Order: sequence, then structure tokens, then C-alpha cells
Amino acid sequence: MSGLTQQNFDNFNNGENICPILDNPEPDCFCADMNSLTIPYIVKYCLRHFRACSIYQRVLREGKASTAYAVSVSAKPLIDGADV
Repeated sequence: MSGLTQQNFDNFNNGENICPILDNPEPDCFCADMNSLTIPYIVKYCLRHFRACSIYQRVLREGKASTAYAVSVSAKPLIDGADV
């Protein structure tokens, strides 16, 4: 299984990489319907690069997330779900 990187909780920067809407996800969030097809997206976006997630960015634009989360949005371009 080459190409896989083992992850542990030390890689999560004290929660700074974990999506803040994970506690109350939107219906279309990858974690809302966890299955073998969504797990790669959950790891990539919900647990590592949530600022690049188009769902997270939409939630911020719609004002559904607190302003504390809005500060954490980076200027990175959206990454399409096909880029897992």
C-alpha cells in the first residue's frame, strides 16, 4: 500500500485542521452520510483541509457559521470533490 500516509492526532494541530461545522454538519456535508465512498473526502476536508471545502465556504457565505470560523477562511481556491 504505497502512497498512504499514516495519520495520528499529532497531525491535527490542536483541532485547527478539523472543520468547525463538524459538530453540526449541513445535510450535504461529507460526514453527514458516512460510507466507504465519502471517507476519503471526510479525511481530506473534515479532518485536514476544511478551509478548502466548498461546503464549508458556502456555509460561511450564507452566514450559518459563527464569525469566529469566518476568520479562519483562507484565500485558497476551491478544491473540487474530484480532487481527493
